Amino acid sequence: MSTTQTMRWPRVGWATKLGAPMPLGARLRPSYALPRAGHGWMALCLRLAVSACSDEAASGSATDTVDAKVDAAADASADAASAHPSLAWALDTAGPHGVGYRKLEITYEAGGGLGARKIPLHLFYPTATTQGSHPPPHGGLVVDQTSWVDAPAAPPDDGKKWPVMVYSHGHQGFAGSSAFLAWHFASHGWVVAAPDHVGNLLSDAILPRPTWMYYVRNLDVGAALDRVASLGPADGFGGGKADTGRVLLTGHSFGAHTCWAAAGASFDVKLMEADCKEDGGRIAKGDCSAEMMALMAAGLRDARIVAAVPLAGAMHRGVMGEKGHETASIPVLAITGTKDDVGGQGQFDSCVGCDLTWIDLLDGTHQSFAVTCSQPGAKDKTCPDIKRYTLAMARRHVLEDASVKGLLEGEGKSDVVVKFVQRKP
Repeated sequence: MSTTQTMRWPRVGWATKLGAPMPLGARLRPSYALPRAGHGWMALCLRLAVSACSDEAASGSATDTVDAKVDAAADASADAASAHPSLAWALDTAGPHGVGYRKLEITYEAGGGLGARKIPLHLFYPTATTQGSHPPPHGGLVVDQTSWVDAPAAPPDDGKKWPVMVYSHGHQGFAGSSAFLAWHFASHGWVVAAPDHVGNLLSDAILPRPTWMYYVRNLDVGAALDRVASLGPADGFGGGKADTGRVLLTGHSFGAHTCWAAAGASFDVKLMEADCKEDGGRIAKGDCSAEMMALMAAGLRDARIVAAVPLAGAMHRGVMGEKGHETASIPVLAITGTKDDVGGQGQFDSCVGCDLTWIDLLDGTHQSFAVTCSQPGAKDKTCPDIKRYTLAMARRHVLEDASVKGLLEGEGKSDVVVKFVQRKP
């Protein structure tokens, strides 16, 4: 195991989580950026500028070093673009696509004694449509003037498959709570699947939280991926297939638990069973059937998920124990805000042997990762970095984009990134 620490700065003052709806303000009027100019031309210009500083650059000079770095960066960008067209687009600005939205309903057998479970599934995806109707406010809070309801999907950018990201909302949240992230991915050609975790929504949350909610959220994610894999012309998805063989999972708040469970982190069943006998514990007293415990003991690793980005949340040690992280088997990028102490430092310190990167963003709040950045005209300074790093993680591990490797190792940080630390197995 090795640990790389690029920067360790102290946190600033904490603030409480957002507890009430925020004013929605004016309508969002997005503009979509066109792909950047070719990296090869940019590299050539830089090389000419450097060469002009000296008539005779000696071998091994600073000019040669700059040339080599420019060539390497240009080659990486060219290779990435040739592999998948979307890799040439800037990470933190919207891609060239419009955004379509479609709401489906899926039913599956949940297991653990729950039987049949019906949940809504919200899809955001690329489209060429520029007119029609917009969805009603997501969760009654997030105004969406970006998405077009039931618009036909644009063909995959590589002519074959749409890359896929799944989003798991937080406790008492909703599928569109981080709509800004879904819009961003869809504009870059991704299909985003966001299930409503029924029983854990803003509108229907069961309190205290039932034990089965610790595993059924992952079953929702799996059922969502099964449905996305079957998308076809009847669903408005002609000309390609969704690639559910390599998927990024993101999750906000309690959705971070969903991310870790999907990554392969294990449940401490003995701890849970002991907790189940007491009042006031993580597990509701008496709510731990043998079927539930067996399902969690088996683990919830989903091999289709190749990387995870938990946002404003941490592993639930109350159900995963002190060693639950040891079985996690995929790269995890945890992003938090300095005004929202969700246990990021403790998670990083204890996660020995993990493939974990932790980024802490200056003045980020709990809802910076959800409702705040999804507001029309959002001014939260963390929004661009949330989009930049989440999409970079997706491109690196789903689309095998080598050009973002440096960013994901701490290069090119903005002033908003006050902590960037890594652990490697």
